[in-house]
Amino acid sequence: MGYLRATDSRHTAYVYYGIASALGLSVAIAVTVGFAYASYGDYFEAVMGIFAVAVLISMIVFMKRHAGSISRTLRDRLERGIGSYGSSAIFMISFTTVLREGVEAVIFISPFIFLSEAGSIIGAMSGLVLVVVVYMVLTSASKKMNVGTLFRYTSLALIVFASAILAIVMHNLQSVHLLPTAGVVVTYQDTGYLASIAHSLLVLLIGFDGPSYTVLQGIAYLVLLSSLLVYFFRKGGSVHEHSRNGSPEALSEE
Repeated sequence: MGYLRATDSRHTAYVYYGIASALGLSVAIAVTVGFAYASYGDYFEAVMGIFAVAVLISMIVFMKRHAGSISRTLRDRLERGIGSYGSSAIFMISFTTVLREGVEAVIFISPFIFLSEAGSIIGAMSGLVLVVVVYMVLTSASKKMNVGTLFRYTSLALIVFASAILAIVMHNLQSVHLLPTAGVVVTYQDTGYLASIAHSLLVLLIGFDGPSYTVLQGIAYLVLLSSLLVYFFRKGGSVHEHSRNGSPEALSEE
């Protein structure tokens, strides 16, 4: 949108057409996932959790490698697309970008919505509202920001979420007796509203989604968490190096 506005493009409306189409298809995918879960229960929840972990890991790798080049890459795609296909290129870029995020949202929310449908829907809608607010603030207050710094902190959050979802997957596999349940570390009893909030935070942070948390869940969580942190902070191609050694102008434009 920033590029189209800067060039006074007449194709801006097609961005919104692409967004609307992608959102509609994302909702259809979400409904399909709901029906599949109703039929296959914990098995399907485990599969969705594995997909979520895989997608999060791929996002972390992407953000580490490409923090300083996203703006240039998108501009190049837009210029080539508009030159060759006009408004249809804008529609397709918008559609595919938002659809990808929509599918990822379905995958990410699924492991949690199976735990608490109302809470997950409220949380998801609140997150979407916050995204819109942040977008409006960024586009109105300033056109310059260091995306490398933004990517660094976002990636750290994704590392925690990916590890927590893996722990939830372990719990699902234990529930269908595909993994052993021995070695309970912590148990949980619902003793009130505050305890419920604390439990919800533990679900998000360490994947403690059942009445108990096992050694296997803890090992899976710590192994993935430590591995991703080591990868993220190692030297070579990191977002920190992009911010330090990359083009300041490119980072400002992002």
